[in-house]
Amino acid sequence: MKGLQRSQILPTEEYEEAMGTMQISQLDLFRLLDQNHDGRLQLREVLAQTRLGSGRWMTPENIQEMYSAIKADPDGDGVLSLQEFSDMDLRDFHKYMRRHKAAASELVRNSHHTWLYQGKGAHHVMRAIHQRVLRLTRLSPEIVELSEPMQVVRYGEGGHYHAHVDSGPVYPETICSHTKLVANESVPFETSCRQVPPT
Repeated sequence: MKGLQRSQILPTEEYEEAMGTMQISQLDLFRLLDQNHDGRLQLREVLAQTRLGSGRWMTPENIQEMYSAIKADPDGDGVLSLQEFSDMDLRDFHKYMRRHKAAASELVRNSHHTWLYQGKGAHHVMRAIHQRVLRLTRLSPEIVELSEPMQVVRYGEGGHYHAHVDSGPVYPETICSHTKLVANESVPFETSCRQVPPT
C-alpha cells in the first residue's frame, strides 16, 4: 500500500542515551518506578517501564529471566528491594536488552502506518473528519487544529499493537504535550496529556 511505512520503536541505544541525559539518581528512579510507594518493585511496576525501552513486549517471565541474568534479585522472590535495586548496575540492564533482540511477534508494535493531515487545505473528506472530531470530543478548535495528523495503521498477518494509553504520569524530566506546535528538544521525553472536555 502506498505511503505506509513500518512503525518504528525507539532503538535501545537512543533510549539508553536519553535516560542518561535525564540526570536522575538511582534512588529517584526507584521512587518513580515504585508506583504504590511500598519500598519494593513488583514485576508489574517494572513491566510498566521496560516496555518503553527496547520496544519488546516484556512479560513477567522475561523480567525474571533478566533479573537472573544480571543478578539483580539475589533472593529470587521476583521483587526488588531498594537495596537490591541500588546494588544493580543499570548498564547491565541496557546490555541485556541490547543482547536480546526481539522477534517481530514480541514487539509492542508490529504494523505499517501513515499520517493524514486534516488542517486547512486538506482534502474535503479529511476536513469533514476534522469537524467530526471537534463535535465528538468537544475540545477547543485550537487543540484539535494543532494536534498531530491522523494516524492510519495497517496490521498485516501477525501485526499487532498491545493495548496502552498514550498519556501517562508527568515527571519533572518530561514535558506535558498536547499539540505539535513547538518541539521542545531540551527534554528527552514528552508525555501526551489527557484532554478532558467540559461536560
